[in-house]
Amino acid sequence: MEDPVATVADGEDKSADGARVGAAEMSGTELVDRDMHRKGSSDSQPGSEADSESIHLVDGASSRSQSQQQTPEEDVISLPPETEDHVMFNSVTYLGAATVRSPRNELEILHNLAAMNSENQTAVLVDLLVPRVPQGHVVLFEHGTEDEVAKYPVFRIIFCARGGKDPEPLAHCFAFTFGHGTNDEAVFLCHAFRCQSHEQVSKIVMCFSSAFRKPVATQLPQGESVFIFDVCMEVKEDDSRSGSFAACPRESRDCFKLRVNLVKELAIHVLQVNPENPHLSLDKCTGIWIAAGKNVSRSDFHCLSGQTWDNNGKQFNVSCPWDPRDEKFLLLNTETPGEHRSQMTVVMDLMVAGFSEPITFFIHAKARIFPQTEKFWMPGRRQLQETFFLRLAWQSSGRDQRGYYNFVSLESQSQREGRCQNIAPLLEQSSSEEEDDLSNEEPLPSGYGEVSRECSEEELKAWSDILVKWRPNLAQRPKTLASLIRKTGIPQSLRCEVWQLLSGCPSSEVLLENYKLLSVQDSVWESAISKDISRTFPAHEYFKQTGSEGQDQLFRVIKAFANHDLETGYCQSLSFIAATFLLQMPEEQAFCLLCCVMENYGMRDMMKSDFDGLRLRFYQLERLLEEKIPDLHYHLRDIGVEMHMFASQWFLTLYTAKFPLFCVFRIIDLFLCDGHNVIFQVAIGLLRLAKPDLLQLDFESVLKYFRVNLPKRYKNEDTVCLLLFQAVNEKVSLKKMAAYEKEFQLLQDQRNSTETPLERAKREARGLMETIMRLERENDELAHELINGKIQLRNDLDSAEDMNELQQKEIVRLNGLIADGEDEAKRLRDEAVLVKELCRKIETENKQQVNVMADYKRINSQLGDRLEKATTRIQTLQAQCCPNCQPFFLTESSAENAPKQTNGSSENERIQKLELELAATKLALVEKECDNQDLLHQLNVTALAANQGDQQSKNSNSWLSKTIKSAAIKTQALVGATASNTSLGSGSSVHSASSSGIKDSGERKPSRTDSATSQ
Repeated sequence: MEDPVATVADGEDKSADGARVGAAEMSGTELVDRDMHRKGSSDSQPGSEADSESIHLVDGASSRSQSQQQTPEEDVISLPPETEDHVMFNSVTYLGAATVRSPRNELEILHNLAAMNSENQTAVLVDLLVPRVPQGHVVLFEHGTEDEVAKYPVFRIIFCARGGKDPEPLAHCFAFTFGHGTNDEAVFLCHAFRCQSHEQVSKIVMCFSSAFRKPVATQLPQGESVFIFDVCMEVKEDDSRSGSFAACPRESRDCFKLRVNLVKELAIHVLQVNPENPHLSLDKCTGIWIAAGKNVSRSDFHCLSGQTWDNNGKQFNVSCPWDPRDEKFLLLNTETPGEHRSQMTVVMDLMVAGFSEPITFFIHAKARIFPQTEKFWMPGRRQLQETFFLRLAWQSSGRDQRGYYNFVSLESQSQREGRCQNIAPLLEQSSSEEEDDLSNEEPLPSGYGEVSRECSEEELKAWSDILVKWRPNLAQRPKTLASLIRKTGIPQSLRCEVWQLLSGCPSSEVLLENYKLLSVQDSVWESAISKDISRTFPAHEYFKQTGSEGQDQLFRVIKAFANHDLETGYCQSLSFIAATFLLQMPEEQAFCLLCCVMENYGMRDMMKSDFDGLRLRFYQLERLLEEKIPDLHYHLRDIGVEMHMFASQWFLTLYTAKFPLFCVFRIIDLFLCDGHNVIFQVAIGLLRLAKPDLLQLDFESVLKYFRVNLPKRYKNEDTVCLLLFQAVNEKVSLKKMAAYEKEFQLLQDQRNSTETPLERAKREARGLMETIMRLERENDELAHELINGKIQLRNDLDSAEDMNELQQKEIVRLNGLIADGEDEAKRLRDEAVLVKELCRKIETENKQQVNVMADYKRINSQLGDRLEKATTRIQTLQAQCCPNCQPFFLTESSAENAPKQTNGSSENERIQKLELELAATKLALVEKECDNQDLLHQLNVTALAANQGDQQSKNSNSWLSKTIKSAAIKTQALVGATASNTSLGSGSSVHSASSSGIKDSGERKPSRTDSATSQ
């Protein structure tokens, strides 16, 4: 988007586009207009009157109308060289800022400039730095200290006007309008200045002229084209004399003069004005909508029926009847008081050939509505014209080079120049956006917004130096403390300590000790405190949940204060102030700070049961408003709005109940630094900035504005800084406040002395009615919150019941699984006992078999020893026999030698066979012992698994039992077979040894040795 157009104008009242009309319509006016730079022309148009004079400043140069002579005091002002980007102007008086509805309306700007120049209450001496390049900033420095006060980018400055020429009263003054905030929440302010001389004003004007040069235009992306349309609109009224519709005159470029209760007709003409691009064919008009206001929501638009259109090939014409007597258009059919104007927005949808969706044009205008019998002698001017830039992107489709256009954007000249806010495509909003628009009618909940804890190193260093100087001597504040708080506020990370230092709380050791006792004592206010806790800062996470730590701490702090100050007791506004303190510090320190603020800053007097102190503050605010902003004071008085209807919450809660937290913390910073008068300064600043809006509202709208719209204007830091800058410059004298207090006391005494019982009863009745109305509004809000809370609780309860049912089913299922697992574990434990018993039996039998094998080995060894002894004995007897007996031994031995050799060989073979069988039996025994050990290991593992009750054993328990039993039976059989084989082997060896012993002895009688051997 291009930089906004800025114009510097002075002299007579003219329209916002006076620079385009020429010098003939700008008599006595000096202008700097970016439109003229855009056209590239520096020649002034000739004047139409003999005494007209105009100077057009283009590219920093000055040229005059050729029909006029130069005077010495009107010589061209020289500026510093072009290489300098900024020029400093010293000792310029800043008169203040005021909200404007039309930032390019010269009449409104000059009116505000004259009002601020005459008041002089907010005048501040500053040094002004004005740039000469479009990328610069207009910077305000505090005179003498060189501290930066404010900074305004050039590209956001919309309009600049000078007051006039000598000897006019505003010859030394100039002003510029600036847009603060984003597109959705923008606020247009007029900043006014007064210079020391007329020449200084001229130099500043020329600097603005140089800074407002148009930057180099950027090239469009490849394939994109811009189609330019001129859309003209005129409003016609029913003319009973001619029987047709006559064009309504216009007060200014975009302001129509209308009359009430007359049928009207809207005539709109659309013309494509750039012949270098292909001509777009406009097929038809699909609808016309109209709404009262600017930047309105979709629900506020109302469709008009009966539109007709025609296309002559060059221009597309649409006409539509409009009956403003319908209740939907009540705001546009009501007389506007004084110099006020009504806003109106017209929306038209046009179908373009080749497009599936219509293109929407938004036309914004104003209207001054007169009585039906009003006569207009001024002839009608030309139609209201707006230029639109339609950007399309060409898309090729195929080899035949054919294609189509895609919609990219549609932007009006007003949007490019920054004269009006971008209106969203209302007819394309989703249902969710509609709900958001409806929710915008609700006030901001208390505790809304987030506060950043980020802080630059320079600020931290500045605050560190201040705290180092301050801590040793708390009674004396550093000199730069107040200016630093007014300029940037206290950093979020330091507010806990600085707030306590400002209020003197660090020395309240007694309060810290008493808090522990006061917070646990019973109080008559406990039920009221509990009800209000949930309504305090519901938008903040720390206090949002019922029973949260934040709510518990807030309850203890408020109850402790109610017990501490029995005369004041409890007031609902205390909870908002205490909650603000709890967001910065622990509850003990928050209690001490609350007590100090109530006692030392005059808050306690406003919260007493009779509220006399609060009524005094209302009277003082009313007198200040009457002195500083008289037109707003008279307007509020005429429509019946009194101070207590909107200011009671401001004063009692220190602006903490409805405003965003960033704004609340900055106000508390100033309040603790400068004292109780900050409440009045902020109130006057709020009313001054909101004056243009309030002057156009009635009773109900004003109350709604204070309750809903005003807090939403300060959701961003820019507008908050502007408010505090305005509040600091609102001077409130202590002597004047004391005088107002005396006036209030005199009025009270006179009223009490002259008031009859009937009048007193009526006054009290009015007060009670006002209280009833306020309580009814609060009751409605509470009922709304209660209904929403019940709905939310019902939804939460249903969800909890569904979750509970699912959990109960899960518990039943898990209990069944646990019971099955316990049964299976019991069955496995029984089987483990049986397996252990079987293992013990097998182990016992194995031990018996081992014993049998040991006996076998022992007997076999004994028989071998006996056989060897018997053989040795026989040989000994043979050697000891007589010679007569030796032949017998030789004959017998020779006779039996052959058969003995045969029998001996067979017996040796049998013995060898028995020895082999014995070795095999031993080997088998060793293998069975190994198998037995493996079985014992498997049984131990199985018993351990049975004790753990593993679920997987459920399907395999029968197999395991059969396997264990089968293994036990096989082991028992193998052990039995081993025992039988061992016994058989032993018997054969004994039998063989016995037979051989008998045969060796022959026919002789056996000796003892033989008998023993046979045995």
